[in-house]
Amino acid sequence: MADDACETLARLHEIQNFTGDGVEHPEQARAAMIAALHDAYPPIYEDLSLIIKTPPARLEQVQQARTGAILGMIMEIAVIAAVITGYHYALYSLFTDKVLGAIH
Repeated sequence: MADDACETLARLHEIQNFTGDGVEHPEQARAAMIAALHDAYPPIYEDLSLIIKTPPARLEQVQQARTGAILGMIMEIAVIAAVITGYHYALYSLFTDKVLGAIH
């Protein structure tokens, strides 16, 4: 892991300090350096995933948070539906009052 971190840091410094002097297409050279950094990520992640694992207690917290978010969204949808229904009922009541007033 330490070697991966040092290599990644060296690549980042190389990209940061790249000036493009003496290079025919500096934008392509910089893009190639960034692509090489990007392509190095999957092997680093595989090495790191062996060491870093999510403890089961943390997974429970994530599931509980997800369930709470879903319930919150359901409540928001219910409130919005109630507001829309109330608004339409008020319009309907106003319309029927005007029609009955016009008839009488």
